[in-house]
Amino acid sequence: MTLLCPHCHRPMPPDSRPGSHDPLLELTLATVSRAMQVSPELLLSSRRSARVARARHVVWALLRRADWSLTDIARPFARHHTTVLAGLRYLDNTIHKYPEAVALLQPASPQSGVG
Repeated sequence: MTLLCPHCHRPMPPDSRPGSHDPLLELTLATVSRAMQVSPELLLSSRRSARVARARHVVWALLRRADWSLTDIARPFARHHTTVLAGLRYLDNTIHKYPEAVALLQPASPQSGVG
């Protein structure tokens, strides 16, 4: 069965679906899943509830910080790159309302007193 892009309706390559087993993606999904109490399966699903979408946007923000392109982020979620862009913008404008998201997106502070 060939999967079609939900936006342009072109066939999606087989490795573009969840299960591509990218280690960074899997680690990010697991971290956000634990912190925001949303299963990795829901993060990769088409569900659009606020809780799932917010957690998904955090995953996208973390992958973006790791220098993933919008297209590379969109691919395993079966989304269009413009959907990722809109999600990142929405998160940027609303993140102050969600302390669990803020905690995940804060850069690690340097160890004080080491050295």
